[in-house]
Amino acid sequence: DAQLSETDIISIAKSEYDLIFFKKLKTSYDQDTFCDFEMIFSDGRIKVHRLILAAGSSFLSDLLQDQTRDCLVFPDLTLAEGKTAVEALYTGNVIINRKSAVSLNSIERCVR
Repeated sequence: DAQLSETDIISIAKSEYDLIFFKKLKTSYDQDTFCDFEMIFSDGRIKVHRLILAAGSSFLSDLLQDQTRDCLVFPDLTLAEGKTAVEALYTGNVIINRKSAVSLNSIERCVR
């Protein structure tokens, strides 16, 4: 049985190009550059890019097929859980610590 250290990072970035690409995506997300969509959670909302959500998650892609939709609502997820899921799509990394490990099942439902 593997034990979690204080903070573990699981990454899908495999090359230098991947790292640069994900860094640029994350910068765009952090600065709200070209954001065209919102995700709403039980205690807050974040601005995101439809294309990144659709490319990163088949579940979200299916939800985004309706072009008239301007937001997705996840009433069972907190803003912190939503940000963890979205940042995984933008960075290729999932940062897991002992606190976040408990909510990973909820996060997985958001981006599967």
